[in-house]
Amino acid sequence: MGTAEALEIIFDWFFANGGTDMRPFRSAPSIPGLQSILDPNGLKSPNVKEWTVGIGATLGTRGIVRADLVYRNWDDFYVSYTNMDTGQVEFEDRSYDLAIVGNDSGIYDREYRGLHTQGQYRFSDKFNIGLTYTWSKLEGNVTGETWSS
Repeated sequence: MGTAEALEIIFDWFFANGGTDMRPFRSAPSIPGLQSILDPNGLKSPNVKEWTVGIGATLGTRGIVRADLVYRNWDDFYVSYTNMDTGQVEFEDRSYDLAIVGNDSGIYDREYRGLHTQGQYRFSDKFNIGLTYTWSKLEGNVTGETWSS
C-alpha cells in the first residue's frame, strides 16, 4: 500500500465520522449491556490463593516467638477487550465497538511473598515488650485497583 492509498483510507474514515464537525471527545453511551457485555463463555470472580506456614516457640515461661512464611497468588483478574471479533452495536444511528468483559488469560500476574515475625517477653507483671518484623516482596504487573479509586 502506498502513501496516497493510506491517506485516502484515513481521510475516508475522518469524513465518515463527521470530519471537522466531529466533537473531539465523543463519548460512547453508558447503557449497561449496550457497549459491553459479560463473556458468554462464563466469568470467574477474581481470587487470591494463600499458603501460610508458621512455627512458634516459648521463651521460658515469660516469652514467645513466632514466624510465618506467607505466599499469595492472584488469579482471574477482570479485563475488557475489544477486537475485530467482538463486533459492533447500533445505538441512535451510530455504531459502537462492543467490549467483552471477561477474565485474563495469563496477561496479568501478581504474587506476594513474606516472612512475618513476632516476639513478646514479659519482664514483670507491669512491664512487657513486643517486637514485630515483616519482610515482604510484591511483584506483578497489576495494582488491583480500579481507575476511579
